[in-house]
Amino acid sequence: MAGRAAAMAAGKKAMELTPQELRLGEWLFLKNRVEFKKSISDTKHLWRPDLPEITFAGRSNVGKSSLINSILNKKKLVETSKRPGKTQTLNYFEIIQTNKKLNIKRMPRFDQAEKDTAKIPGVKVLTEEEKNRSNTIRDPNGLLYLVDMPGYGYAAVPDPVSWEWRKNVLQFLKERDSLVKLCLLIDTRRGVGDKDHDFITMLEYLKISWMMVLTKSDKLSEVEVETRKQLAENYVRKYMFAFPKVIATSSLKGTGMDELRAELALGSGAISSLIGSGEGSNNEKMII
Repeated sequence: MAGRAAAMAAGKKAMELTPQELRLGEWLFLKNRVEFKKSISDTKHLWRPDLPEITFAGRSNVGKSSLINSILNKKKLVETSKRPGKTQTLNYFEIIQTNKKLNIKRMPRFDQAEKDTAKIPGVKVLTEEEKNRSNTIRDPNGLLYLVDMPGYGYAAVPDPVSWEWRKNVLQFLKERDSLVKLCLLIDTRRGVGDKDHDFITMLEYLKISWMMVLTKSDKLSEVEVETRKQLAENYVRKYMFAFPKVIATSSLKGTGMDELRAELALGSGAISSLIGSGEGSNNEKMII
């Protein structure tokens, strides 16, 4: 038991974030401009995958819109509703670099959308027909897309509408090469339900990298939140494509947002380093 406890403590310490990593999350999500880009009701209308995309999924009314607003420190960028099932489209938001003096080092696959990608592993090479159909709408200084997905599991939604959602979501998850991370939101009070388990099974089958984010943690005591977080971390360890850390958040109080921003920035592939002007022989210094 002592050995197991020591191993768990070592693993927890290894997952702790450094000040530089926390600053990276702050810079990416709070120091840049964000714009609503487009709502997609049919995946055939998606543009080519030229920026990394982080997607937010979960049951209806789990708090996706509120969480995205909190990550970006915006009150009304993403529309929230008390009526579950209102989000019926893939809603795209683009993070755009504002400080042009910073030299952004991108990950190779997203370095330049227009360059020949035939030699970059993992990047789909589009045909001319696909390029013409899927022209990009990204800003030249775009860094990252955040995608608010339709919620699942709301019984009051008519079957035909629900089926259309599922078809679009499945198509999106299967074919979107630029999807680098999926955040699966779980209500801290309710834990993982049958619908969540079914969705996780699909993610694992499709080999999609995902992480569990607990929402509405302000509704419980700190002890209860920590207990449920531990249960959730034990649960995700069973899955090959799950991020091992679970983050408990509160959009109301801002709990967990610094940590979540940093983990999303690190896992996004948007940038590998951030250089700014400063003292030194080459008048540059590593910011992140």
